[in-house]
Amino acid sequence: ARLETVRVSQNMETPMVAPVMAAGEVRLSDNVASFDYTLSTPSSVRLGNGAGTHNVATARGQSRFGFDGIEFIQNGVQPDRLAPVLKGVIGETVGALTGEANFSWAPDPVGLSSSAQFKLDDITFGGPTRVVTRTIGVNGQLGFSSLWPVATDGVQTITVSGVDFG
Repeated sequence: ARLETVRVSQNMETPMVAPVMAAGEVRLSDNVASFDYTLSTPSSVRLGNGAGTHNVATARGQSRFGFDGIEFIQNGVQPDRLAPVLKGVIGETVGALTGEANFSWAPDPVGLSSSAQFKLDDITFGGPTRVVTRTIGVNGQLGFSSLWPVATDGVQTITVSGVDFG
């Protein structure tokens, strides 16, 4: 099957992830659905590609999603538009983000698990507090052992070119 446009959203007051548009293909063989997809914002900004499988008989599955060098630009794609939970925490952002997220799911008690690796390329953003006006030139890699709830892979090192206290 080919899916031309599917709107994917969370039914929550403040969703962790903003609605995205998906398009792709699904193949079913021996109770296993294999799928490939592309995600974009509702305004057609491409976010990346993914692939995965879902076993129809066991309700277990997994997916990997690769972020294509997302460019944060003024009046364009912004972190709080992709993840509404960041609204008021991280302000206007410029720079680029690449990475990969992995998801797996199964019936309770296993549920959903996730992990991600992100590469930050010269990211400058407003905040993150009223005291800090801007955080400038953030570079490095961040690993997350879980996206919900958010947990990192322990102590990690990034570089920051500057912090503007206004």
